[in-house]
Amino acid sequence: MPQGLVQAAFFSSPADPPYVVTGHNADVYGNGALTTRLQGLALRRAAAITVVSEHLRDFLAARFQPWLDGTTIRVLPMGVATEAFRPRYRDDGWAERNHLTRPVILFVGRLAADRGIDHLLRAMAQAPLAGSGATLVLVGEGPERARMEAMVAALGIACRVRFLGDLSRDKLRLVAASADIACAPPTVSARGVREGLPTVLLEAAASGLPLVATRVGGIPEFVKDGAMGFVVPERDSTALGQALNRLAREPCPRARYG
Repeated sequence: MPQGLVQAAFFSSPADPPYVVTGHNADVYGNGALTTRLQGLALRRAAAITVVSEHLRDFLAARFQPWLDGTTIRVLPMGVATEAFRPRYRDDGWAERNHLTRPVILFVGRLAADRGIDHLLRAMAQAPLAGSGATLVLVGEGPERARMEAMVAALGIACRVRFLGDLSRDKLRLVAASADIACAPPTVSARGVREGLPTVLLEAAASGLPLVATRVGGIPEFVKDGAMGFVVPERDSTALGQALNRLAREPCPRARYG
């Protein structure tokens, strides 16, 4: 969407090449009146419009209706490099070598307020999930890391939570395949920004992991509740903990849900 603004502003004469506008998430949600108007002009002049989820298509159609005038918005879901993320990269000894108890719950993403990590940490502290022996591994960096580390200590779960920081592509595919459950609990931010369709869920699914995620944006379109894992309400630590605990105590969660 940002590139579409530039295109519409400086390259919109009939002699200029046509352009396609694609919406993902933060580039569409939560913008002010001026930005919305500029985006509307970019959409009106576009040769085609695509988005990554049906939820985002419906949002775009409603928000920019005055500028779209019946224009078709096509849904082109995000893809994933399945050669880079596959179950065959699993290393059954990875957890033990890194002093992690299974099952290993994996979070991948920016350590920021709208990623729902606070609710995930509270879920880890709940008695049922704590009794499963599960370990949470967080991959990524962000402005909230220090506060989250303090929260882990305050909840008394430091021995069951590991911050790995940013990882290279090769290390990430090893960790993704070697974990047991993937969790993505994003929330809708105060500005209304929400996920379109998180790539990390696609990569986790390609790695053979069962998924637990929140009902935000386009996530329910991909994560089939009860088939690929579970979808729970956002900001609900209890529901999140129950879903994770159910998978953690499943004898073969990857075989059933992955």
